[in-house]
Amino acid sequence: MKIIGKVRSDFTGRDGATVKGQNFYATYPLSGAGAKGLGCERFYITDARLAQNGYEPQVGDEVTVMYTKQGKVAALLPVKV
Repeated sequence: MKIIGKVRSDFTGRDGATVKGQNFYATYPLSGAGAKGLGCERFYITDARLAQNGYEPQVGDEVTVMYTKQGKVAALLPVKV
């Protein structure tokens, strides 16, 4: 996936705690019968998870998105070219 945008997005959770993180916007090539062009996706990752990873993606970076069992973003890993 190629990062095409990012925006800070902090919010207050149900428990009243502030959750700090970012929304990332990315594109990827579509595949399969009849597919043409690019697909796009938005995903959110907390600052705490980004810090665990030691890498903060920038616009233009190619990344692999890793998910938890619950479907939340666990990590963004740089794609080695």
